[in-house]
Amino acid sequence: MNILVLRNSIQSSHTPHIKNILTTIHEREHQQYRRQLELVMQNQHHLAHRHVSMQRTMSTLDEQSRLLHEQLTNKKTFGYNKERQHQLSKAIQNHLKVTAKFCA
Repeated sequence: MNILVLRNSIQSSHTPHIKNILTTIHEREHQQYRRQLELVMQNQHHLAHRHVSMQRTMSTLDEQSRLLHEQLTNKKTFGYNKERQHQLSKAIQNHLKVTAKFCA
């Protein structure tokens, strides 16, 4: 019977210490999950803004492409001068560079 009382007293003296350890472990896990959640939310926010930015860039590139196509069509039908041909050539080269960077 003394052994049982001794055993219970040992267990009861260790119980607060074990509870402290378990509480500390639980808090650390909770903090880790909170940090992960913050990172996921930041990533989602970044992806949403990146998507909007890419859509804007794509619409701008499409508009530039359409305008260049119209200028090329006008060049073929109405004639052109050297200055306009040079400007159009530069605009096409610039458009192709930007499009290549965007699509890469």
